[in-house]
Amino acid sequence: MEESTHADRADRLLQWSRYSEAIRETEDWIREDPEDAAAYAFLGRIHLVQNRYDEAIKWANEALRLDPASELGWFVRVNTLYSQEHFDPFKRDVQEARRIDPYEAHYPYLLFNYHHKKGELPEARASLEEALELQPENSLYLASLSYLEANSKNIPASVEAEEAALRINPESSLTFLYLGWAAEKRGDYKKELLYLENAVRLNPENKQTRDEYLESLKKNYWVYRVLFLSSPRKRKPWQTVLFLVFCVAFLRQFFLLFILFVLLALLVNGITRLLVRVKVFGWRSLFRKRE
Repeated sequence: MEESTHADRADRLLQWSRYSEAIRETEDWIREDPEDAAAYAFLGRIHLVQNRYDEAIKWANEALRLDPASELGWFVRVNTLYSQEHFDPFKRDVQEARRIDPYEAHYPYLLFNYHHKKGELPEARASLEEALELQPENSLYLASLSYLEANSKNIPASVEAEEAALRINPESSLTFLYLGWAAEKRGDYKKELLYLENAVRLNPENKQTRDEYLESLKKNYWVYRVLFLSSPRKRKPWQTVLFLVFCVAFLRQFFLLFILFVLLALLVNGITRLLVRVKVFGWRSLFRKRE
């Protein structure tokens, strides 16, 4: 009875994103029953959610040592390998994970992403169709289908999958990210911006989502194109040096103006998190306490 109490408490704490407390609860669970594979697998899951991949794989492996058929242990291990882009062991282990839990839709979904990244569209489609067969009402899988159809130039099918994903009332940052990618592939930049804004709203700490939102702002508003025109991250060092030499040699009268522009660009690139927060949540969000 005590085991399930620890499991329930740890699960609730994880859902509330109270990771440190969830870890402590799971460690108490392990101390009370050090042979319970489920406790180690759950500890790995907590670390996976926080992108602590070394810890996640360590505890998943410990769970699988105690119970080679641990469904959660395999789930954490396969997801961690995929997130680390260790694709050779991922392709091997996902097959074993599917043998143990053939009804887990997330495994063919991961294979869809793997094949899609490789440009293997027929294999990606087959994997995504399998995931949707297992979970036809999953908004993330439908959003992924919209993206796949947009990549395949099937615009009506992409819009249809987009509408199906939205009907489910998704509250997933990843779902809106895929819908944004699909809209961008269709050339609908206004809709892309709307979806990425929702993705940031749901997960404001995700750097990839913030960066993609800023890229979308640049497509839609000239002022952001100007502000981010001189992004140091996109300019190679030799290009900067060459441009500076050119300015000194031929445009001395504009050199000071150029330096001011570079400083402005550096400043803007240094406050992107603030910019995204204000754009998505408004100015008042700067004065509210974060949960």
